[in-house]
Amino acid sequence: MTISAARTNPGTAVAADGTRIAYQRIGEGPPVVVLPGALNHGEAWRDVAEQLAAEYTFLLVDRRFYPPSGAGPTPSSFTAETADVRAMIEAAGEPVHLFGHSYGGLLALHAALADPSGIRSLLLYEPPVLAGGPHVAPVLQRFREQLDGGNPLGALMIFLTEIVKVDPAELGNMIGDDGPPPTTEEVAGFVDPLLHDIESLSGMPTDPTHWSPIELPVLLMAGGRSWGSVQASTAAIRAALPGAEVVTWPEQTHFANMLVPDEVAATLREYLRKH
Repeated sequence: MTISAARTNPGTAVAADGTRIAYQRIGEGPPVVVLPGALNHGEAWRDVAEQLAAEYTFLLVDRRFYPPSGAGPTPSSFTAETADVRAMIEAAGEPVHLFGHSYGGLLALHAALADPSGIRSLLLYEPPVLAGGPHVAPVLQRFREQLDGGNPLGALMIFLTEIVKVDPAELGNMIGDDGPPPTTEEVAGFVDPLLHDIESLSGMPTDPTHWSPIELPVLLMAGGRSWGSVQASTAAIRAALPGAEVVTWPEQTHFANMLVPDEVAATLREYLRKH
């Protein structure tokens, strides 16, 4: 799940509460702001962005709490992160296509519902709309106890099995990474920001129809082999936004950007040319 820490063409936007939001700018043309999922930086979308760089400008965001972005006030909330999205729209200098993967898709939904101005279209890749809500609070407490006890791997397992709801037998094959397992220090480095994502999840609405007032053009992307909880969320947001255009990659799961970036880029190119 680790990715390169290299950054090129870096930029910084400043949110309303003063939190500095780092991003990379790749390409030329209409802007696409990319909000990555939990445990990921914007760098995870570089391979996709570079394939479209001749036609679009990609702003690959490192969300708050994910270095080199700043750490905002705690507990975190989607309200605070929505202000980060507004700062990124201002940094783009013109209306944007707003792309969100996983947790980033939830943030994109919050931003579009709060204020759709400056957003040309909404590009969603498996936002887990059924993952959050008050039931997350006790999970957050156990997660925090594991971190405080010096067991970041235990905290990560709580997130993956109790919130993401990945079958434990599938954990080793989540993205097909055959490299060496991460060290405790590496796990801690990307689990610490995850604490604040879970704080935001605990305040999420539980009814998917909450998103039904969104009237923007929407592209909903999904992997045909994603695990059950992800497929349930995809079905729920599809029902809540019946006007969305839906694309399914039959042989992919939740990590198509890392495994088949050319296929993801082709999907985005076809949709963006229409909008």
